[in-house]
Formats: sequence, structure tokens, C-alpha cells
Amino acid sequence: MKKNVIIGLVLVIVAISAIFLLVSGLNGNNLNINANAARDPVSTLSSERSGMVGISHEIQLNTSLPDFPEKLMVYKTLKPDTSRDAIIAFAKKFGLTGEINEGDTAISIGTDDEGATISKISGSKEFSNQTRLTTDDGIDMPDNLPSDDQAIKIATTFLQDRDLYPTGMILGGAHHQKSISVDDQGRDSTHFEMIYVWFDRTLNGLDVEGSQTEVGIGGHGDVINYFANWRNYEPYKKLALKSPEQALIELKGQGVGSGMREPGNVVIEKVYLAYYTKVALETENYLEPVYVFKGHSDGGKVDEMIPALKEVPAELGVLKS
Repeated sequence: MKKNVIIGLVLVIVAISAIFLLVSGLNGNNLNINANAARDPVSTLSSERSGMVGISHEIQLNTSLPDFPEKLMVYKTLKPDTSRDAIIAFAKKFGLTGEINEGDTAISIGTDDEGATISKISGSKEFSNQTRLTTDDGIDMPDNLPSDDQAIKIATTFLQDRDLYPTGMILGGAHHQKSISVDDQGRDSTHFEMIYVWFDRTLNGLDVEGSQTEVGIGGHGDVINYFANWRNYEPYKKLALKSPEQALIELKGQGVGSGMREPGNVVIEKVYLAYYTKVALETENYLEPVYVFKGHSDGGKVDEMIPALKEVPAELGVLKS
């Protein structure tokens, strides 16, 4: 009898994706958020942390704080196009046609084998070849995969040829996701493997934490999965920023997860100003400036963000495009 071991969360992704296509095929109400499972950059604002064991307020700064402008452009988040024409045009980029299904939170199109979806919440887009992602057919295996460099070229060309490579997109890298079975004698075998090539984003000269595009490259170098949490923005106005010194004080005040030890040992090795976009299943009215603090603790990697605006105008909470 075999015991299943999951490496790289790929089976979780496959399961979510399978449910996504089944439900969206019926009413368009579900979204797969596999990019967030596949690669977790700075995953959440510090104030949103929960369930951490060991919070340290003793934080050592092992770098200099950055210079910062007095004011920074804040961007309004535009309402995504989730029309029937939009989903047809998106699916066409993948050679996909089929029945359109529309629900409260998403619009989708697809067949039993493939599907595409646009979120009405964020405008995030996904394409999945469900047959390849869920069938142990021997195609998507290590021996059939291109090299990482080849996968990057394949993904980049694929996006550029289909007008899916917008201004501000930059290559992030590539990583493998696989599923492995281990039998009772401890022998393991790979049943599925693909290469995810991911792309990050810059806007106004700053990184946009949370924005990403990922392309899943399978056996023989074809695209079997695509996900993009890439919202559209327009300039709102320049707003005053707090200093990085004030942000550090706030970080020390709320504490940083430090593992099992209390108060633990937290060292911040990099601080920079960035924007933060919410995950695909969250509504967003504006693109928030943040200070990003990266380093390590006794519990592992530290990735924290502190809101950078001195004050958030009340109208930002009700902005509509």
C-alpha cells in the first residue's frame, strides 16, 4: 500500500483546480488561486497575521533604512472587464472555446478537459488543462520536461505572442512542483512534475508585492496552466508617507513571528518601499504603499509589511471606477 507524500503543494493545487473547474463549469462562482499556493512572496500585511507561535518585539536592524520621498503616487484600482467578450478573448489566447458560464464572483468558459476563468472580484485570470493536471498519463514527468532556461524562454515567448506580457512585467524565476508516492519500503517515485515560471511586477519604479503571473510548463514544453493576479490601475494622487523609522517602530510594537522561542531572535536584513496588491479573492480599492522588512528569525524567514501612508483618505475606501 502506498503512502502519498506531496512535494511543492502540487496535489493541493490540482485538487483546488479540479474543484474550481467543476464548480465554475456549473455557475462560474469559484476561482483557483494556485499562484498563491505555488509561490508565496510577502503574503500578507503584518497587521493581518494570525496563529503565529512566538511573537518577538526584540528586532535587530542589520541594514540601513532607505531614503524615502515625502509623497508617493497612489493608484486607484480599476474595475475588471468580466464581460462575455472578455472571457472569449482570454480563452482564445489558449486556443480554447466552449460554453460560457457566469456566476456572482467569476465568469468562465471551457470543456471537460480545459477551462479559463476571470474573477469578478479582482480580474485575476486562469487557464488550466485539467486532463494534464489531474491524470497520471506519464506525459508530465521529469524526463519529458525542458530545462529551466528553456522553460523560461517558452513561457516568455508564449506570453509575448499572446499580448499577455504587459508593461512592468519582469522575470522572477522558475521552480518545480511535483507529486511523489512512497511505498512501504520507503521507495519513492514521481507521478507528476511541471515547471512554474513566474513573473513579478514593477510600477512607478517600485516592486508590486503580490502581483504575479505564473506559467506552468509541462512535458514536451507545452503550457498546461496559467495564472495572473494582475490588476489594472490609474493614478489617483500623491499622498504623504510616514518615515521608514516610524514604520520600524510600528513593526517592533506589533512584533514579528519568531518561531517557538519567546521572545526569539529577529534580524531584519533588507528594508524597502513598495506597493502591495491584495490576493485574488479580495476586493481592492487602491494600491497600497508599504514598507517591506525582510530577514530571518529563529523560526525561519521573515517577510513583513507595514502600511506606508501617513493617513488614508476616507474616499479611498469607496473609490469606484
